[in-house]
Amino acid sequence: MKKTAEHGHIPTNYGYNIRPITEHSHEYKSEEWKLWLLRYFPIYGKRRLPADIYEEIMSLVRAICICDLYEITPDQLEEVRGRLIRFIDFYERTFYQFREDRLPACKPTFHTIAHVHEFIAKIGPAFVSACWCMERV
Repeated sequence: MKKTAEHGHIPTNYGYNIRPITEHSHEYKSEEWKLWLLRYFPIYGKRRLPADIYEEIMSLVRAICICDLYEITPDQLEEVRGRLIRFIDFYERTFYQFREDRLPACKPTFHTIAHVHEFIAKIGPAFVSACWCMERV
């Protein structure tokens, strides 16, 4: 198996190697964030975060994994809705804390999360409407 020269640890047969998050997170594109969250976070986050925070983020990871499927059942869509609402509640309690001085922590993206299940119900799974190619333009 061929390994990339820069990273050296992950064989390229398993896919694209992402850049180290500690050095390049400000340059990450959607593909790298998705790969990091779905594949690396479950491993590295467990050792570095308190158990309650880790479990909440893993619930988000599970929701994203379901959204990434090519076929999603109504039961799975309901699970996505529940997990995303749970994550929003957690995020607001933990980081925003309903304080005016912490309002910058409430990015519009977090409100959009509450509607993901609606978009999937109307349009279909994420692969149908993903347009990451526009990210590079």
